[in-house]
Amino acid sequence: MMNLDEAIKLLERASELGNAYAQCFLARIYMDNADILEGEQKTEDLLEKSVTAGFDLAMEYLADSIMKRSHTEEDSLRAYELYCKSAKLNNTHAKQKLADLYVGKISHDFDRNEHEYIRRISKSDDIQSKLKLSDIYMR
Repeated sequence: MMNLDEAIKLLERASELGNAYAQCFLARIYMDNADILEGEQKTEDLLEKSVTAGFDLAMEYLADSIMKRSHTEEDSLRAYELYCKSAKLNNTHAKQKLADLYVGKISHDFDRNEHEYIRRISKSDDIQSKLKLSDIYMR
């Protein structure tokens, strides 16, 4: 059985070769073990590389990281944009997080994007996101 150190070494090698999947999951390992592994900046650098390659899960993870570390308007907007891109690639978790942002009444003006997202989600089969978005109309 492979241990975490061996997995990290293999993922680092694949990451250095430009593998977006490896970059994303290595960053996730760093995120989940931040107290013992690499720093936040290395994690976000890996995710940025994976996002550049178009990997939807990396978009979600980077948005999560941004939302966790910062609450500036600029960072919140960047996280929102990443969730939108990931959701457009059919990432269900990103769709749910967008729904949470809408329900939470995030302070930015997302009218055009919000309407587009609601239109898209209403046509999907994602029941949890539909339920969260329905809360918008109930308020």
